[in-house]
Amino acid sequence: AREWDTYIDTLSAITHIRYLAIERDLPEIEAPDVWKAAKAIRLDTGLGCDLVDPHILKTLTRAGANALASILNKIEYNVIWPTHTLQNLIVLMGKPGGGSRPIALMPMIYRLWTKIRWPYMRRWEREQYHGPWDAAVRGSSALRAAILTAFGDEVAQYNGKKITKILWDFEKFYDSLSIPKLIAKCMTLGYPVKLAALGIIMHTAPRTIRAYDHHVTMGRPSNGIIAGCTQSNHFARIFLHGIVRAVLEGSPYNEVTGTPWNSIRTFVDDVSHTVRAKQPILKIMLAAGILLR
Repeated sequence: AREWDTYIDTLSAITHIRYLAIERDLPEIEAPDVWKAAKAIRLDTGLGCDLVDPHILKTLTRAGANALASILNKIEYNVIWPTHTLQNLIVLMGKPGGGSRPIALMPMIYRLWTKIRWPYMRRWEREQYHGPWDAAVRGSSALRAAILTAFGDEVAQYNGKKITKILWDFEKFYDSLSIPKLIAKCMTLGYPVKLAALGIIMHTAPRTIRAYDHHVTMGRPSNGIIAGCTQSNHFARIFLHGIVRAVLEGSPYNEVTGTPWNSIRTFVDDVSHTVRAKQPILKIMLAAGILLR
């Protein structure tokens, strides 16, 4: 019964954001947009269930590019993907240490569309997304974020402070995201509603699992998003935004500097939690309790 309630809540949330998205317009997609996006797709990328080869997209004539642009415009106008494209292929790749890593191969038309609308995602990130703790920004990398954090630790130690650190690893983070909560957070943070709606509709499409030569088709998921999509990192950061902000607002403040003792740096779903102080243990435990709740 609980799983059924979750499924109904997810469908209701998707329906709600779809009707909101129908009322929002984006500039029409044209042939040059299709060609430009097609160039950004690697030729050796894996094929999805639609079996569209990137070479086809890269060699489209003007008539073909215009026709595909017209299809994409109709998809955006109606905020729904063609039924035959609503299928995601999940390939289970073996890990050296055992277990498997799921690799998602989404339909090529969806991947092309995300490349076309990438500038709108970047504009939102640049103009409306505010998360000073976020290290996953343009021009940064996981290595750069780690080096800057280590540098801060060295400076604090030089100044006679102690460093306490927690490295949070959210197991199955993408798989466990609540779709209704994600949709609500997207709307709160001003993420383009049409991009969110079409993205979440595709992320919640039925999935086919492939392991070696074996395939099994699953039903429509009631929660979780697919890693590897152009929008996946945006969705993950949006979901974490409110959580990190609540931790910082609820943690002890340094009355001298007026800033939280707890320093949090996130790189998508990798979270580094640090306190640099004379007595850091209690301060970090108070914040960790908020995060766990």
